[in-house]
Amino acid sequence: MPISFGDTLSGGVQDISALLPLLGTAQCEKHVESSLQRGFLYAAAAPISIFGSLGLVQAGFSIGLASVPSYYGFGARLLKDAGFEPTGDVAKMITMDKMQYLAETNLKTAFANLHVDNPHTLSVKIKDQASTTRWNLFLVLCSMMASGVSLIPYLHFLIVRDTSLLLLAWLFPIIRAMSGSFCVIAGQLLLQRRILTIFRQRMLFMRIHQNIKENKLNIDLMKINPHERRMWGSLREAASFWNWHAPIETVPIQWRDDITSEECLWDLYCYMRSLPIESSALEKLAACIPDLPNDNTHAAERLRKHCLAQPIREMIYQFLIIVGMLGSVVGYIGCFSLVQDDQATAVGRYLWIGLEALLSLVRMMIWASNPIYDDSPGLEISLQLSKKPSPSLEHVNEADALTLRLIDEEKFMAEFIAYCGSIPPLGIEFIASFYTRLENHIYIAFLDMKRNQVFLRTPFNDGDGRPFTLYYATMRPKEISITYAPDATVGKDDPIWTKGSLLQEIAIHCDLINAKFNKRSDLKQTVHSITVDWLANPRCAYNRPL
Repeated sequence: MPISFGDTLSGGVQDISALLPLLGTAQCEKHVESSLQRGFLYAAAAPISIFGSLGLVQAGFSIGLASVPSYYGFGARLLKDAGFEPTGDVAKMITMDKMQYLAETNLKTAFANLHVDNPHTLSVKIKDQASTTRWNLFLVLCSMMASGVSLIPYLHFLIVRDTSLLLLAWLFPIIRAMSGSFCVIAGQLLLQRRILTIFRQRMLFMRIHQNIKENKLNIDLMKINPHERRMWGSLREAASFWNWHAPIETVPIQWRDDITSEECLWDLYCYMRSLPIESSALEKLAACIPDLPNDNTHAAERLRKHCLAQPIREMIYQFLIIVGMLGSVVGYIGCFSLVQDDQATAVGRYLWIGLEALLSLVRMMIWASNPIYDDSPGLEISLQLSKKPSPSLEHVNEADALTLRLIDEEKFMAEFIAYCGSIPPLGIEFIASFYTRLENHIYIAFLDMKRNQVFLRTPFNDGDGRPFTLYYATMRPKEISITYAPDATVGKDDPIWTKGSLLQEIAIHCDLINAKFNKRSDLKQTVHSITVDWLANPRCAYNRPL
């Protein structure tokens, strides 16, 4: 009997699998892992075709394993050591960057650029809980709709009974469709929770670390048994025949800024658990943990429940991902077995391959449309502002000249952000900027290192109608001050006026600083939105004040 083209196309799983990389496997994995950046439709459309189902399994595996807390002894570190790396930008945030999560590394970089030195002024939360709930609801609904549409290529086998596996002709497609939705929906919800947990633990670590330094507690004296660093370490201790001859020696707890915060908190918990409930050392440590519940239980148990216990919701999501992965594989193989059935006709096979290819094209069109209405509201960091600004800088009359004390850029940014919120630094390569405050106005002095000339820029118009006035100034490096004369304005013939883009950038920077300073009375706090772009490029975090 001659072999038809339909027989060739459906002759085996391995034959069809050769088409998958071209029709969505890699793209499905990437979009499911990046939905918080790109929008819920990118993930919701993934289960619409069988071509790409394995991408959902890969995404579920990466998210599910990476979301396991590191104090269990595996999780993101095991994922990295095994050579698996998520392709999506969001999923990468919960994977390891050297010894800590990439989200923590980028958060530290962002705080350094924001000059945030006081972690007690920070809090992280869902940006808009109502909007996030709606986003998640639309994700669920669209994923279920896509799963329903994915059943269309199999209707022919049911309607005309073009298979000897009639019972399985509806069971396998439904299993594959529902399991794919489990991977998508549970994966996205778990990703949101995991990123939020990592951020909160990083900020908690920063707060405890600052309190420990202020209370002058010696971290080096805090030691634990090595087996307690893993939750099942006590099982190894119980099996004493493994190492009965080896003495158990305590080691210092892990309390470093370059490892995951949850590992540091777990080691702190293990150390606190070894202390008697009435010891003064335990009381001092408990006092360093902000917002620790106050009840009659041991402080270590309160720390574990408050900061380290994995929420039951995350465990449910992980379980659904496992179910989704297994179901996707079973349904994937089962769907191909229907097409390979001896009783299936060439017409049914042609129709199946055509509809699956069409659904893959529809999915690509949805991805390519890139709508804005499906974007995620994201998370946010709230920075509580200081109630009072730093002391005003006074000027001192010296004959016909004025002497102004200056603040260097780093110190000024730290004080300004603490009072007014984030502001982008000037950041011009050959310009060193300094700041001074007179009454309700902020002046900027900048050193042009190419000319070795200091200029003072005021926020006022000059006589020629320019939006600001430039003065020649002399800097006193030891005193961090400048001296200028009121009549020492920079004339039109000075080469500085030819640098239009430079002066425009300085003008925008200075005007923005003055505008935020004058509007400070209306602000109670400033909010920094956390998006994936923010995470991927934290050096631009200061450009995202609200």
